[in-house]
Amino acid sequence: MEFALSADQKLLQDSLRRALERACPLDRVRRVAADDLPQDREVWRTLCEVGVPALLVPEAFGGLGLSLLDAALAAEELGRHVAPSPFLGTAVLAPLALREAGSAAQQDKWLPRLAAGECIAGVAIAEAVAGARDGAGVAANANGTLDGSALFVLDAGAADVFIVTDRAGGLHLVRADAQGLTRGALRSIDATRPLGELHFAQVKAEPLPNANQATLARRGGQGRAA
Repeated sequence: MEFALSADQKLLQDSLRRALERACPLDRVRRVAADDLPQDREVWRTLCEVGVPALLVPEAFGGLGLSLLDAALAAEELGRHVAPSPFLGTAVLAPLALREAGSAAQQDKWLPRLAAGECIAGVAIAEAVAGARDGAGVAANANGTLDGSALFVLDAGAADVFIVTDRAGGLHLVRADAQGLTRGALRSIDATRPLGELHFAQVKAEPLPNANQATLARRGGQGRAA
């Protein structure tokens, strides 16, 4: 049994390393962190050029159709360079959630945009994966809206759309400009990976029809792997 990286995986690592060495010097990282920016657009543009947002999107939707190991290799290089850019929410958890739990229409609409880096996806699943904190938790209402709060939201600051879990294990798509949705920043140790909080007041949401608690458990484990 072969445990070494494949030639393609080594090429992915090398290409991403060289790109980040050019686009992500330490002085840029320090500047982004000092300015409390949600992301650095130049770094994000570089990641899009080398295909990072497309890693886990199936080829049928314009992605590369690669594996979690490939995403983990990308995460290693991003960590090596302390890259101030979306990744775990946008390039890993959101594509996986849409692949597994989204409808055909949702996949057709969002997966090509994610693969191309045309949108940022925030992911709010911390309460379902790690347990609810005081004052946090989102309720799904019968009228298709959400109420409540979500903490430790990944890729929240620059997000165009959110994947949100409710207390029953359902997943929902919520546009960042939805009426009744407010968001704020949360301080964390890593200033290059800004977290956020979301507050919902009768916010219109679009459920992912195939989501359940098993989906959330897998998403949480896969997020840790990447």
